[in-house]
Amino acid sequence: MLRLDNVTLQLSDNTFIDDLSFNVNSGVMVSLLGEDIASKQAIIEAISGFSSINSGQIIIEGQVVAAQGNQVKPHQRGMGVVFSDLALFPHLTVEQNIAFGLSTNNAKDKTRKIADILTELMLDAHKLSHINALSAEQKVLVAFARALATEPSVVLLEDIFSRVNANERLKLIQKIRNVLKSGNIAAVLATQDPQDAFAFSDVMGVIQHRRLLQWDEPATLYEQPKTQAIAALLGICSFIKAKVQINEDHCELLTELGVLTTHLQPNLFNGQIVEILIRPFDINIKRLISSDEGRDPQELTAKIGKIINRIYNGSVIQYEVELAVSRSIVTLYSHLKYNFSQGDVIEMGLCIKKPKVFPL
Repeated sequence: MLRLDNVTLQLSDNTFIDDLSFNVNSGVMVSLLGEDIASKQAIIEAISGFSSINSGQIIIEGQVVAAQGNQVKPHQRGMGVVFSDLALFPHLTVEQNIAFGLSTNNAKDKTRKIADILTELMLDAHKLSHINALSAEQKVLVAFARALATEPSVVLLEDIFSRVNANERLKLIQKIRNVLKSGNIAAVLATQDPQDAFAFSDVMGVIQHRRLLQWDEPATLYEQPKTQAIAALLGICSFIKAKVQINEDHCELLTELGVLTTHLQPNLFNGQIVEILIRPFDINIKRLISSDEGRDPQELTAKIGKIINRIYNGSVIQYEVELAVSRSIVTLYSHLKYNFSQGDVIEMGLCIKKPKVFPL
């Protein structure tokens, strides 16, 4: 459906995006995630035809639409684009915005098509409203509806969900995702927000240092990131040291919070010191340690930490804990049944089925 083969793009500051390759099939939702706005914007503009590529090729439905010496015009590529500024016309109604650029010789067909889109996106009641009278969510839907009106095979979305508040964002993402899925339309979302990417995507690509560093399903990307920088981009994380102990058919990782077991890996050797990725739900709080137990909590070592900060997040409490042995800081989530205070000393345990190991 959409394929990029070894594409190189030159950005405005004379730097490049090198060797960009990926494939998006019909009905698949993809996110390009990264903090570099210029890189993602350049990719969207190149796919849509608003800028040229330096090398490689872009293919849509089997047709080469971009290569050296071959640049198919944007309106001939069979795709819809919603840029971050939405580019809506405030002097036109919702209905007129959707119809803008829709070419058909049959007025009845045009009217029916617009009516169908308005119904599908639940915008019927606003079809005669002007843009300035709409909510942020409705404006995004109108821009998306205009992209759908041309019946594209691919839709590109440039960071459009950041305009909508957190309470409405997830519902909007799911609405747009469901419409695209029902139409078997491929889509690419460029975003800086990992939560938007997780909610929208079947596949995610991480853009860092102007290269595509990892391309995976969301769960794989979150649990098995290729680098520590990717891990940090995808959400709160910590890293603790472990010593490798090789056995006949498996590998044990000895940490101050307990022993983890993983499969044998060619880059691990006996006695090696590595770091383990810790997500906030990877640590369980077992109990509060009190001085009433007849021993000084400061003398305790393994599996012990001191709470140095707590944040109430509604459904969970976020704790920052200083480990007793290494003095490393880990972040963990706990359900509200455990309500500890700053300064409390707690016993913890690890609950990681497939630990992600980073050799030092």
